[in-house]
Amino acid sequence: MRPHALAAALVLLAALPGLAAAADPLDAVAWLAGSWRGERGDEALEETWLAPADGTMVGLFRWLKGGEVYLYELMSFEAAEGGLVLKIKHFGPGLVGWEEKAEWKLFDLVGVEDGKAVFAERGDEVEHTRVTYRPEGESAMVATFEEVRGGEPRVLTFRYRRE
Repeated sequence: MRPHALAAALVLLAALPGLAAAADPLDAVAWLAGSWRGERGDEALEETWLAPADGTMVGLFRWLKGGEVYLYELMSFEAAEGGLVLKIKHFGPGLVGWEEKAEWKLFDLVGVEDGKAVFAERGDEVEHTRVTYRPEGESAMVATFEEVRGGEPRVLTFRYRRE
């Protein structure tokens, strides 16, 4: 082997461990894959996440109040330059969209610790300021939505068990 080729091969081999160590951004939320159920009084909560594929995870959420649909969400985690983005689109009964057709609520991953993933909403005129997913053991999780409406902070906590 020529000296230049040998040097180039050694440089490439030295770089491989660094490339292998680069984590997939979806690793922070991959544990969510599967179906989850929860209750809040007479409210039923259901959330389902598909396994990661092609840099994304897709999720569905349904919230029933008194046995009637209050809210649906179509959600995705997407690997993006600089990290992970949570996209949420809201729908009311009859799948009537809350956001305009091409608009999504966008949240950037801002922290990961012990399985907990924290996302902060983009934009100046935001309602939800933080979304947090936190595992509780192998078969439970807590999703927390911290928002400000009319200057008043509000925290919604949803507790789920794995189906």
